[in-house]
Amino acid sequence: MQNISKLNNIKQLYEGKIEAYERLLDCSHDLFWIKDREYRLQFVNEEYKKLFPAVSDFVGMTDHDLAEKFLADGYRADDEKVMSSARELHYQENDKGVSWFESTKIPVFKGKDRKVVGCAGIARNITDFKAQESKVYELEHLDYLSGLTNRYSFVTEGKRHIEQCISEGGTVYLVLVHVDRFCNVNALNGLKIGDELLRFVSFELRKVAKDFQTQISRVGGDDFCFVMDSNPKQNDVAKLVEQIQLVFSKPFEVAGMHVNLSCSIGVCGTQNNEISGFEYLYRNVELCMHIAKQKNKNRVTYYEDIEVDQMLRKLSIELELSFAMQNEEFYIVYQPKIDVESGKYIGSESLLRWKNKKLGELAPLEFIESATQMKLMVEIGYWQIEKTITQNLEWGACGYHMMPISINLNETQFFDDNLTRKLSELLVKYNYPGDLIEFEISERNFIIDNNSACRILSELHELGVKISIDDFGVDFFSMFNIAKLDIDCIKINQQYLDRLGCEQNNLDIVKSIIALINKHNIKLMVSNVEKAEDIRNVKNLKINAAQGFYYKKPMFSDEFSIYLKNI
Repeated sequence: MQNISKLNNIKQLYEGKIEAYERLLDCSHDLFWIKDREYRLQFVNEEYKKLFPAVSDFVGMTDHDLAEKFLADGYRADDEKVMSSARELHYQENDKGVSWFESTKIPVFKGKDRKVVGCAGIARNITDFKAQESKVYELEHLDYLSGLTNRYSFVTEGKRHIEQCISEGGTVYLVLVHVDRFCNVNALNGLKIGDELLRFVSFELRKVAKDFQTQISRVGGDDFCFVMDSNPKQNDVAKLVEQIQLVFSKPFEVAGMHVNLSCSIGVCGTQNNEISGFEYLYRNVELCMHIAKQKNKNRVTYYEDIEVDQMLRKLSIELELSFAMQNEEFYIVYQPKIDVESGKYIGSESLLRWKNKKLGELAPLEFIESATQMKLMVEIGYWQIEKTITQNLEWGACGYHMMPISINLNETQFFDDNLTRKLSELLVKYNYPGDLIEFEISERNFIIDNNSACRILSELHELGVKISIDDFGVDFFSMFNIAKLDIDCIKINQQYLDRLGCEQNNLDIVKSIIALINKHNIKLMVSNVEKAEDIRNVKNLKINAAQGFYYKKPMFSDEFSIYLKNI
């Protein structure tokens, strides 16, 4: 009797635990069920019952009693797989395109030998999660403004697709489209109008992409990239480019305005690349587009038509220039100027140089133009002026006689509105005599804007600064201007004299020019003298001074200090 009572207590405890488990499962928002070996339901929780409100008793029912045949067949196959393998099964399913469920099925064991007697399952409604997941995907991969795939999607998924095409021996073309001067639209009309205009542009370009069965992505604020990956021929690409240009041939109507746009297009295909790969392909198509932009915009540039190495060098220079001042990469060398008759040192020229970690030493001809285009030359120029002033003062403090140092100003620097003000501030700051500065300027400044150039010359002379015309004769400077302007020196390049040759007629012309210059008490100097013969010619022409490798090459400041010490 005692054993029977003990068994009853165990049974009640066991049944109590089962009841507690069932109540716990009924509180869950997940679906839960248990089936026997014959696929018959033995238990379902309350959330499961909500799916079938018309059914009152689920025990003994199968999936075929509750669901459509194709669904029930699938569930049974899953159950059989779980029970036969005695392993868990995880999967996600979409119920008639409406709801998403994430399900897990596990085998039910009995006894010490762990015999499989059925299976149990739990399913969670993840429809909201899937909607959020889809939204996150859209935010990551789609451009919010145009609805096109964005740069991230293009670089990740597009890269995989393109490289797969390449690995399979297929031909891929990238066509990169830049909307010219779009920033002007934003500046004049505001971002709202600009965004609306971009939507119209995107819509029209999407239609072109659909007609040609190509992919299109918005890869930048005003850049779009087409991918032709079905082994297109050159003619197919040309037709695509033609249709893209046609989109921009008509004005876009936005907010009651007609806006005319143009585009610059770069084109590159895999057969143009010795090393095939997405990075090389996209780098080269960007290069082509960049060149098209530089050609007064509204142009198309094909990869096979460009000098790649030369253009890459230019782009690298522009990139590194952006950080050159910050990284203190510029430095100055000094070249002495010599009185031809006496051989005495009479001054020097401050010459700007640039050494970059990636590009090495760069000659001024390589970077001055780019720095000017990037609007960096004015800042660099003021740095050079101040550095030159402090260096000359340092030499003076060492007991060396301070001589005038010349600095070359290009057009941008010369016509800068702040030139005389900033120079005046530097002269006051360092208590530096203005006549120890000589600016070398081009004849071209007077051709560009003679009135402004004359005004600036007058302002500089008021500060005591001397003015030299550099590379005289290159831009056919009017001799009338020599008498009219207050110029201190004219600098002639030795190569210019060499081109005139030794014919008597040419020499007579040169001597006449020199006589006229001397008449107005303007000094003459020849630059780039390299041979003794050059010096003899300079003396014969009655030219006062010279500068060049014949005397000394440009020197670092410490080398120049030694030079000054020894003269």
